[in-house]
Amino acid sequence: MAIEMQTAFTTEIDDAEDALADLFAQINLEQLKENSLAVVTCYYDFLETGVYAALAKRLPFDVLGCTAMASAAEDDLGQYRLNLSILSSDDVSFTTVLTEPLVDADFAHSITAGYEQARAKLEVDPVMLLAFFPLSFTLSASDMLTALDSACAGVPIFGSLPTGFNMNYDGCHVFLNGEAHPEKMALALLVGNHEPRFFVTHIPSRNIREARFTVTESRDCVLYKVNDVPVREYLDSLGLQMSMTSRTTLPFMLYSLDAQTPVAASVYGENEDGSLLFGVPVPVGMTMAIGEVDPEGILSTGMDCLEQLLAADDKVGALLMPCISRYIMLAPNQDSEMIAVSETLHGKLPYALHYAGGEICPIKDNKGMWRNHFHNFSFAACVF
Repeated sequence: MAIEMQTAFTTEIDDAEDALADLFAQINLEQLKENSLAVVTCYYDFLETGVYAALAKRLPFDVLGCTAMASAAEDDLGQYRLNLSILSSDDVSFTTVLTEPLVDADFAHSITAGYEQARAKLEVDPVMLLAFFPLSFTLSASDMLTALDSACAGVPIFGSLPTGFNMNYDGCHVFLNGEAHPEKMALALLVGNHEPRFFVTHIPSRNIREARFTVTESRDCVLYKVNDVPVREYLDSLGLQMSMTSRTTLPFMLYSLDAQTPVAASVYGENEDGSLLFGVPVPVGMTMAIGEVDPEGILSTGMDCLEQLLAADDKVGALLMPCISRYIMLAPNQDSEMIAVSETLHGKLPYALHYAGGEICPIKDNKGMWRNHFHNFSFAACVF
């Protein structure tokens, strides 16, 4: 097996030594292969109490990841947790980099420079990237992905944006080794004998309205008109009101000509002129439909994704990154998806799940080639 995976978790927030003892009791460093990489996701408080920093210092290899409002591993799940996943291999190596802060119009240059810094250490191109993007309300995650996709020439990218400790997205950080930062991107380049496998599900077809509408005026991720009508006016005619809550819970299904399946996207903001800011480009000519999120649809699409990954050959572990909107919409039974995952994967393979502020997962185009995409409302999985 090219890559092996070990997982551990702790709920000990206050005492770093107790937390490390908890984690190291669940893993076996002596069984690790020549090359290793740690992926860590945790509730924000693990940063404030120094648990994450102590773990990064103690591990003898690179650590990257992000904060997460809720997560699961093995048979434990909830909010106040830290997940540790270790990928290990004799014939796959891992190279990491933390970019400069992505805070201005030069963000694409910072992403490209960071990738090229890591790529310069390698003799060949990577087979995939693990990526943790910063959560920004001024930069589109899709634009960040476009810059990274261009820098790496389309190498498959899997990862997420962080979530924080409240619905205002406070406390969102990205990690690399001892540093946690709200405005940087962390990357791991995987090189060697590994064929990446990705699975992503969105909204069940029964929860997608049949009526479609067409983008007739837009600029990048900003949507102005659909069916030649201002988008705000069109949505009002459907009885749909934009608010912070609806932007989190109302999926737009985007039908692109070069993809086998539609992609779910959410509105990140509304401008004074009534135009809407999406997390992905909405080019003129693209068709859209309105989706609906309900508990049954969330659970069914999560199980669909697990069914696909369990059918994969030679699997040794999985990183699971469902959208935080799913967790929110499951209230008051917010843990039900994680419980279903635990029951389904129990005893079958190691996994680590965290709820993401946006999912980065390749999907196949009509020619069967992986194309990098940014998603919302999805359940995304990478199988090793």
